[in-house]
Amino acid sequence: GALSADVTRSDARLPHGQKQSGYSYRINYAKTFDKTGSTLAFVGYRFSDRHFLSMPEYLQRRATDGGDAWHEKQSYTVTYSQSVPVLNMSAALSVSRLNYWNAQSNNNYMLSLNKVFSLGDLQGLSASVSFARNQYTGGGSQNQVYATISIPWGDSRQVSYSVQKDNRGGLQQNVNYSDFHNPDTTWNISAGHNRYDTGSNSSFSGSVQSRLPWGQAAADATLQPGQYRSLGLSWYGSVTATAHGAAFSQSMAGNEPRMMIDTGDVAGVPVNGNSGVTNRFGVGVVSAGSSYRRSDISVDVASLPEDVDVSSSVISQVLTEGAVGYRKIDASQGEQVLGHIRLADGASPPFGSLVVSGKTGRTAGMVGDDG
Repeated sequence: GALSADVTRSDARLPHGQKQSGYSYRINYAKTFDKTGSTLAFVGYRFSDRHFLSMPEYLQRRATDGGDAWHEKQSYTVTYSQSVPVLNMSAALSVSRLNYWNAQSNNNYMLSLNKVFSLGDLQGLSASVSFARNQYTGGGSQNQVYATISIPWGDSRQVSYSVQKDNRGGLQQNVNYSDFHNPDTTWNISAGHNRYDTGSNSSFSGSVQSRLPWGQAAADATLQPGQYRSLGLSWYGSVTATAHGAAFSQSMAGNEPRMMIDTGDVAGVPVNGNSGVTNRFGVGVVSAGSSYRRSDISVDVASLPEDVDVSSSVISQVLTEGAVGYRKIDASQGEQVLGHIRLADGASPPFGSLVVSGKTGRTAGMVGDDG
């Protein structure tokens, strides 16, 4: 097991010039029993004296101009979890209590059961059910039942359904579909219906996240008919600009070395497992690995566009911390042509002659039999 303890001191200046200082003491303990597959945790026992103020309590005092607020005295949470491998099942019980110096206590109890099972040809289904009871300061209470089931749907797809009901007439239901079979793109859609003692509403939402060579892009939308609509777009990445050009790339820390690749206006050249692709100006940026260590950066030859060819596909270089390296890759773009070559006198060039580009100096082909 493990045991930890800490002491916190607070010093606050309250409205009207009052000063207040106090202490709070906390103990945590947890132990896992390997033979039985269970875990017991006595989490976060805390005792605070009358003059200790947490940040939320202090802000509440300021908001009420020094008025009285609930003042926490002691709190604790005890959890016990048990796994049953034979049944592919686990259970957890949690009890927490929060006492105040100037109010009655809050009590919370929760029991949850989780199970993984198969149903016919469907494998890897999971279901859980939770029971919770909350007793509030002032005498009110609320009982809740929450259940969910997740069903694998094809390759790396999942459908889930959840329902929550309480003793105050509340009922919340939600259906969700997630698709993450593409390692670079995940998306999900969901629909929900909530019923309360004062009315009901429905909601629909969807989101997509994609990892692209020039960063990570995301979009999400939410609709509650008759109430509100929202649409969000985001991009997270890096921009590198040098005298040789500029390019967007996946996010990199400021001190992480990076390599700028220049293919001479040839766009669409993938580098390092498609983590970077040259833009319309032939410039791309990828991570150069660890500082002060040799790293290899390679062109993904198998993923090159059909009309693009490169003469060198691997770059090895050592960069210092935060450095931006630059290497030019000899690349060409154009359609492949098979034809006959004749000299000015009508004769064929010798077998094995090389065809060289007058613009780039690169070898474009070789002469075969009879030109």
